[in-house]
Order: sequence, then structure tokens, then C-alpha cells
Amino acid sequence: MPSNVEEEYDVIFAGGGTAACITAGRTAAQFPHLRILLLEKGPSTENKLEHIQPGQFSKLLATSPALEIYSSDKSPHVNGKQLGIFAGKCVGGGSSVNCTQYNLPAKSDLDAWEVEYNNPGWGSENLIPLMRKMETWMATEHGALRGTEGPLIVSYGPQLLDIGTHFMKAGASIDKSVRPLAQEANNFGPSSVNVFYPLPKWISPSGRRSDAAHHYIYNSRHHERNIHLIPHATVLRVHIEDARATGVEFSIPDQTPIYVRAKHLVVVSAGALGSPLILERSGIGSQESLRQAGVDVVVDLPGVGENYQDHPLLLMPYKADDSVQTYDALTSGDHMEWKKEGEKWKSNGTGLLGTNGVDAAIKLRPLENELAHMPRAFMDEWNRKLNQQTDKPLLWLCPQSGSPFRFEKASGQKFSCASMFLAHPISKGRIHIRSNSAEVPPRFECEYLSNEFDVLALQWGYKKTREIFQRMACHRGIYEPAHPHLPCIPNPTLPVNADEPETVYTEEEDKVINEWIRNSICSASHSLGTCAMKPRDTGGVVDSRLNVYGVQGLKVVDLSIAPSNVTSNTYSTAAVIGEKAAMIIAEDLQHVGCCEEL
Repeated sequence: MPSNVEEEYDVIFAGGGTAACITAGRTAAQFPHLRILLLEKGPSTENKLEHIQPGQFSKLLATSPALEIYSSDKSPHVNGKQLGIFAGKCVGGGSSVNCTQYNLPAKSDLDAWEVEYNNPGWGSENLIPLMRKMETWMATEHGALRGTEGPLIVSYGPQLLDIGTHFMKAGASIDKSVRPLAQEANNFGPSSVNVFYPLPKWISPSGRRSDAAHHYIYNSRHHERNIHLIPHATVLRVHIEDARATGVEFSIPDQTPIYVRAKHLVVVSAGALGSPLILERSGIGSQESLRQAGVDVVVDLPGVGENYQDHPLLLMPYKADDSVQTYDALTSGDHMEWKKEGEKWKSNGTGLLGTNGVDAAIKLRPLENELAHMPRAFMDEWNRKLNQQTDKPLLWLCPQSGSPFRFEKASGQKFSCASMFLAHPISKGRIHIRSNSAEVPPRFECEYLSNEFDVLALQWGYKKTREIFQRMACHRGIYEPAHPHLPCIPNPTLPVNADEPETVYTEEEDKVINEWIRNSICSASHSLGTCAMKPRDTGGVVDSRLNVYGVQGLKVVDLSIAPSNVTSNTYSTAAVIGEKAAMIIAEDLQHVGCCEEL
């Protein structure tokens, strides 16, 4: 065992992502004499520019060892493709590599966790105050729902780009009375739906990413004192003796596996794609999955790895006028542009590296007159799931200032790119180990678009998006290679008038769009649900205090515990899970007498 690793810690975190950093940081502050071990599979992010400068997110997606790509099994629902789903693999997890978009869930999303899945204390009444606790709001005037003293800063960043303004004006010009402009759309209720609004960011006004790693761990005085952080540490399994978690086995490069004991608690926090795999390698899961992988069954818990959910994403690039500022030169690898923007940021935090180029959004929900034209396969699910919950959008749509793709045949062309995800897909998947080795990729059936509702929802969204973008002042036509082939549908190369009638599509054109959706769908990397917090007899893995069923001293703390999906970019959801978990763990530790050590 390396000399700096102790044989025993009070609390061990198996994973060092967003929720783990927040829970560990809060726990260390409240119990300064506890020894806390934080094991992270990926690298440190401390003071690294690629994790501090928000504008480097696109570069991270292309090249970074701080991201892990989980490849799904081939699926007929996406025409036989494998999909790659990103997950943060670094200290801070997704908060250290994401696009920093501030987008909160609906009230009904949170209330479902409490009421529908029988989790006392996990509804909006308890979680919204924790969201205030974790943030310092600097975007607009402080409202009753915004925090003022939290570790995470929310603002519009140091600058806004033109494409966001064009998007809001164009969208509101189509539906002036029913989809107007608004200043805010994160108020948890129906007023946040169907309004075009400037998008806040997890970015400070000085152009720095507001991540969990720096704001709960690295910048904390407890970091060096009672948190032992080990990067590049792959958790192999949790050891369980007499139905109690006693420690963790992990590996680091060029070392034999290391076992450390946990005096009070093991917290599995490796994300929705990592945590179920750790549980299964530890013997916790369905008998069938474990035996197929050659793992002895410790606890038969069939819900482990099931209930996988995400936000299926479509990216739709449109040609933009050369006068607008975009990230296209940075995406194409223009070294002079990177140097210029780096100098701006170093000087005062401004420029493209100090923001993310996503400056507006809308939470889209069909209106009654639009629903009248929807097919029955859509309406059946709509009426069953979403019709009565008017705070839930169907889709979340924003404009990106530049294309995330490099188009060799369009060198020098500037783009605006529509980024649209399905907020509440019906399709659900699963992820399970194939082997007891952490080196063997899992069996991952993500099941995107396995329910027709999801395709029809995205089809409606594609049409609506096209109407908005072709009315933007910077519009210069669709980029045809990245759109469905619809030769009879106009492709104007200048903005159309706001009062232009919306395009009518034939059944054959709808089929073309649907096929394009199956070929083009990707992931928003908002994975959740695979260790669901709900009753054991309904497929639950943890109870409302995050305890794994059948094992004492073992909790799960990350997005995997979400029993149902949320209308949000999931940093906010992971963060509030971390805050709530810190409260629960503090109560447990006080119950066993840890408060006497203060």
C-alpha cells in the first residue's frame, strides 16, 4: 500500500464527481475531525485552464482524458448504430467539463420523487431551498427563489453574443402572444414554459467556470486537512461482510489493488453509468446479471442498472452571416484564434473562453392548436404523462453560437446551431456488467427512441426549430448535409418575414424527418436513474435516506438515484442531490456519535 494511503477512513467516497465533491465538502466542514477518502477514476482538475475557462468545453469533448465515453450496444431504434454517451471522469465530474448551462427542473419533477416514488423530504418544498443554498445569483435582481450566499456563482458571464438575441427576437415574433420574451424561466412553474429568455450560466462575471471541484473541495480549507483526494483511482468493488459495507478495493496505475476500510460509511458516487457497475462488481444486483458476469450474489437487487434515462439530443446547424461572433474558428482548431481569445481571458476574463456561446433558450410545450394536429401515438402518451403537468415542457431548445461539428467542406463558414433535447422521453434502458473486471466494457442498452412518442416529439421540435431559425436576422440557410433531405421544402438563404405562414409537411416528408432523427440522435449526457430511489419491490435500489437495500453502511449519492427524469441540464440536479445527501449523512453520523469528535 502506498505510504500516503491510510488503512482506514471514517467515510469513503467511491467516485469524485459533482455530487461527491459537494457531499464530501459539506461533510468535511461539519465534521473536521473525520478522515474522508475521495477516490476519483480520472485526473485532478485543480487550477487547470481547460476546467476553469468555460469556452474550452468543446475542446474537452474532442480530446480530454477527463471524459469517459460509454458505448451503447447496437440498436434497431437508431438504425443499428452504437451511441457514445459522455460522462465526466475527473474531479468534479460533469461540473468540470459541461457546457455550464443553468437550467433547473420543474416543480412537478421534484414532487414526483417524493409523492409518486414515496421518498419523504425529496419534494420541491425541501429541494428548492437547497438549490438556493448552493448558489450565488448574479444574473438579474435577486428573487425569492434565488440564492445569494452559496458556493456556486450564476451569472450571464462576461459577455453575450448576438445569436442569442437573434433567437429570442425571431421566436417571439412568431408567437407574440403565446410565446413571448421573458427575463427569467427558472421559476419551477408554468410561467417558465413557452417563453424566450436569456440563459444564465454556471459562470462568474469574471469568466470562470463555477464547478463543484473548486468551490467545494479545492478552495476549501478542509481540502488538505481532512479530505484525502486520490485521482486516477478506479474503484473495483465494495467489500461487504455480514450485510455491512466494510471498505473499498481500488486500483491506481502501476500498483496492485489496494483495500481500505471504512469505519462508518461507504458512499458510491460514480455517476449513473458508473455506480451500478460498482454495485454489481460488489455482488449487488439481479441474480441473473451477476451470475452471467461470474460474480457471487451478495444481495439480490434487480433494480441495479435498470431504469436508465437521459435526454436524447438533436444538433441542427444553420449557416450564419459572417458578421456574428461564433466559436467556429476555435472548433476548427485555428491556433491564432485560440491565442487571441486566451490573451483576452488572461487579461480580464472576457472573450469566447470566458463564456459558452449559449445565451438564450426556450422550454417548448405544444399549444392546444398544435396538439390538435398531433398523431394518436403522441397524444396517448401526452395525455397519460404530460398534459396535466403544465410546468413540464416537451423540449428544451437553445441556439449555440457556432457548430460543435467540424465541416471540412464548409471551411470559413459561420454557423448558428440549434441544440434541442427531449425533456421527458418515454424510452428507458439499462446498463450491466459483462465481467467482474472493471476493464471490460458494460452491456449498455440505452434504448433511445424505442417508444414512438419520442420520435414524434422530436419531429414536431425539428419543424418548430426550423421556423424559428429561418427568421433569425443572421440566417443564411440550413446546412443541408446535416438536415433531412427535403427537396420540396423551401431553404431560404435570407431571413423570412415573421408573419410568413409556417411550412406544411406531407406524410412522406414526416417519414423522412423521422428517419433522419433515428440516424442523427445523440445524447445530452444527462444520464440518470440506474440506482433508483424508490421502494425495493418496485425496482428501487436505495431508500429515501440513500441506503442501499440489504446492506448497512452503504449509500449511493449521484444522479443514478433519481427515480424519474427532470427538465434540466442535470448539473443543478446532481448538485442538489449532493446537498441533500450531506444533510442525511450528517444526521446519520451524529446518530452514531461522530459529533463528539467536534
